[in-house]
Amino acid sequence: MNDTIVYLNLASNNLGSEGCEALADILYTNDTLTNLDLWGNNFGPEEGKTLARVLYTNNTLTSLNLDINPLGREGGQAFADVLKINDALTFLSLKQTQLDSDTGKAFKNALDDNTSLTSLKLAGNFIDVKILRKIQDLLSGKFESNDNDYNEDFDDDYNDNDYNDDYIDDYIDDDNDYMDNDYMDDDYADAV
Repeated sequence: MNDTIVYLNLASNNLGSEGCEALADILYTNDTLTNLDLWGNNFGPEEGKTLARVLYTNNTLTSLNLDINPLGREGGQAFADVLKINDALTFLSLKQTQLDSDTGKAFKNALDDNTSLTSLKLAGNFIDVKILRKIQDLLSGKFESNDNDYNEDFDDDYNDNDYNDDYIDDYIDDDNDYMDNDYMDDDYADAV
């Protein structure tokens, strides 16, 4: 493997299962690559588990983006499990990866012990906002809360404005420089 590349962007290449296996083989021996962008590669639960397994031994990768891959509960659970052990990863983005509240609980439990992860992006999934709030608290406000526009599985109680004011304080975009104030009260927006 090239020993000078620190950032690799393979986004939107439809790598699928074979590409994932080849990439995992490389990552097992990688000692220079720190940032990997794999959004939109049609990675499902099995590919998610394959990539998560790499993180048990890879202590170099600090940033991983898997947005818009249908990882589902099993793929998400694999990443939550590895976060209990991996102490290198500081950024993990799993936006629109078909995660549910059970997966959200697994991430919350993993973050009880993980001290290295500082940014976890979970927007566009089907995770209860109460769970997201707990995760947000664990990451000291560095977490991207879900935008309720994506969460169609919520019952009406979750979508009323009082609930949103209490449990969805902020929605931060990728650059962390824009806050959608529709999801927070004015006092909180001014404090941030």
